[in-house]
Amino acid sequence: MSKFTSSLSRNTILAYVVLALLMLGAMRVFENPRHPSLRWLITYVSGAANYEFGQGWRFNENDVTLFQEIPTWEGRTAHRTEPSDPEQLISWKGTTKGYLFVILLARTLFPWMGDLDSVLALQQIVHILVTIAVSLAFSTTRRRVAFCVLFGLNPLILHIVTYPYYYYWQSIPSAFLVAHLVKRDLKFGRYAFLLAILLSGIYVVRPTILFLSVVLFALIFLRESRVVACGALALFLLLAIPVLGGNDHSKDPWHTAYTGVGAYPNPYGLTFRDFEGNALFERKTGRKFDQGVGGDVYHRPEVRAEYSRYEKEAFLEIAREHPFMVLRNATLNFFQAFSIGYVNASLSVSYLSSLTGLGFLGLLLWQKRWGFAIAIAAASPFVIFSPPVHIYMFGGYILIVAAAVEVLGERVEPWLEARAARAR
Repeated sequence: MSKFTSSLSRNTILAYVVLALLMLGAMRVFENPRHPSLRWLITYVSGAANYEFGQGWRFNENDVTLFQEIPTWEGRTAHRTEPSDPEQLISWKGTTKGYLFVILLARTLFPWMGDLDSVLALQQIVHILVTIAVSLAFSTTRRRVAFCVLFGLNPLILHIVTYPYYYYWQSIPSAFLVAHLVKRDLKFGRYAFLLAILLSGIYVVRPTILFLSVVLFALIFLRESRVVACGALALFLLLAIPVLGGNDHSKDPWHTAYTGVGAYPNPYGLTFRDFEGNALFERKTGRKFDQGVGGDVYHRPEVRAEYSRYEKEAFLEIAREHPFMVLRNATLNFFQAFSIGYVNASLSVSYLSSLTGLGFLGLLLWQKRWGFAIAIAAASPFVIFSPPVHIYMFGGYILIVAAAVEVLGERVEPWLEARAARAR
């Protein structure tokens, strides 16, 4: 018996090694052909290269120009940014700062790599480890295999894993939620405090994980210890917001809300494109919003605030004039968060996504999978004003896959076992 167990263990390890190699190969095949805007990305890259404890987030905007002058994306990912003269650095609070520390960690772990190559390597390694770790929470081999294929090797997932920006990291709290929802006897115990520290760091990377984290601590409250859950939640909130400064940035939701109106037919002629905000600013002020090096984005926070104010006023006016249109949009967005999300290339596919999301939510409620339903909704809190494009709702995909594997597994596995028994 021990020999069989040992053999099974070796076979399992070998299977996961093969899976890891398959995922690495799939990441090459399904590598995301789109790249983040250098205007925003290089603030993180340069900030990591120039980071000094206690000095805040500073970067050299000349590094943006340097990256723009590199002719190929491969050359840009292979470039390693060197520290600049402190007199060349400017302070930045225009976006959430957590991804700066992710790049700093990646640069430290892989000093022989370029900045973006190193952060991509880190994201890919974490994806492999998360896929394997979460799959072990499932109760049967069939479900483990299904999860590894539908999540670990999914091209839609790998497009985010190979995209060097902060969107990937919102899947980490979801991974813990999946493990807790799938493995009914799983208990974090006092490790919940370490989890609170980790999630507070993820919050600084991507604040939209706030509600996911609250749901996770609520599950710990219900299954384990109320004292531990409340203490861990308090620690998470303390570290995430006042200590690590997760809200210490000037980015707000109004640009997303205003441009999000254009995701569906509307009487204003808006499209779901960033330039709609620029066009609004130009109509209001008679001048263009300068997004280049040396322009408004990096040097004039008062202009950025003015830009945001116009979008806020415009969105609220739209909401007053057409409240049912805004409600319609939010409803479509909500159901899409239970499917593949909003698809920029096709409004028809987006409507189909809403329909399938409605069906999947209905299935979860029918099967009394309340935990999965609440967690998936918590992964996309922004749907009240913005369509859930796949980069925004990435934290929900692992939950959707896991819920589908569990619900279908409960129905399909008994049938497969009965069929196998008849064959014997």
